[in-house]
Amino acid sequence: MAYTVTEAARYAGTSPATVRRWIEGYENRDRHMEPVFAEKARAVDEPLRLSFLDLAEIVVVATFTRHGGRLNKMRQARRHVLSEHPDLDYPFANLRLKQLGGEVLHIIDNEMGGKAIAISLGGAEGEQHSLPGYAEDALDLFDADPFGLAERWYPYGRDIDVVLDPRFGGGRLTIAGTAIRSETITTRFFEYGETLDYIANDLGVERATTEALVRLARPV
Repeated sequence: MAYTVTEAARYAGTSPATVRRWIEGYENRDRHMEPVFAEKARAVDEPLRLSFLDLAEIVVVATFTRHGGRLNKMRQARRHVLSEHPDLDYPFANLRLKQLGGEVLHIIDNEMGGKAIAISLGGAEGEQHSLPGYAEDALDLFDADPFGLAERWYPYGRDIDVVLDPRFGGGRLTIAGTAIRSETITTRFFEYGETLDYIANDLGVERATTEALVRLARPV
């Protein structure tokens, strides 16, 4: 399943231009920015398509930046994990980050200075660190495969039956446990003018579920 830059940006709550800069970098006469995900470079004439794991990493990085995390620290933290833990593919889409991430961010905080991202936990045998709560919360919205890699995402929390699973529904948002895709809801709402209450009652789902799908899955 492949996602466009526009789709990834919408799911992550940021702009397509931002996602593209994170992947390709940015340079003009006055500014140079290295990409966060440099290994995703492609030939100039190839369309930029993203996997579910790419999308998951973008969602997590966007969460950090929304809470004031500096992008250059995210870039360095990702490079550090790839260098020190070569078996850890897609570092920001791997739930092992919950165990490793605090110490990695502490190292990057010390190297780069500025406002610390890692949270100090103290500890009798030496100071320990964890990810900030908002990052752990973001990772908790993903289910993982046996290797720790994200395989399913609940963008509105596990109490709302909206899920994005690359194995079902063409990799688009669906109502959990069903084959009902987001496009079914948005078409009925935007094109046919049906109310969210009517759609929810007709499909036998909670209104909050249809509302979440409409909010996140507007036609591109």
